[in-house]
Amino acid sequence: MSILGSGGFGEIYLCSEDISKPVGDDADRAMKIEPHENGPLFVEMNFYIRAASPEAVDNFKKANGIPSLGMPCHRGSGSTTVNGIKHRFLVMDRFGKDIEKLCSIGNQDF
Repeated sequence: MSILGSGGFGEIYLCSEDISKPVGDDADRAMKIEPHENGPLFVEMNFYIRAASPEAVDNFKKANGIPSLGMPCHRGSGSTTVNGIKHRFLVMDRFGKDIEKLCSIGNQDF
């Protein structure tokens, strides 16, 4: 994994299903991680679990005749312990460039 940024809830990393090679900047997934006692990611996880399964998103797009919903699909979530500290995580699709990179290029076209 390579870190994309951090926020009030925790950190965001690039990630991949392919564990045979290092994660590159072209990764198609992002993972949010926060300490288990925080709350924002818990709420977000529950939304994605209930509303953003790949099947639910595909069904919505087909039913409404739209090519893209503009919302990532839920790819996985759970809890893990790292260095004795319990964390929760959420894995979702990654769309294009991250906001931090867009802001750093200023008024250039992106």
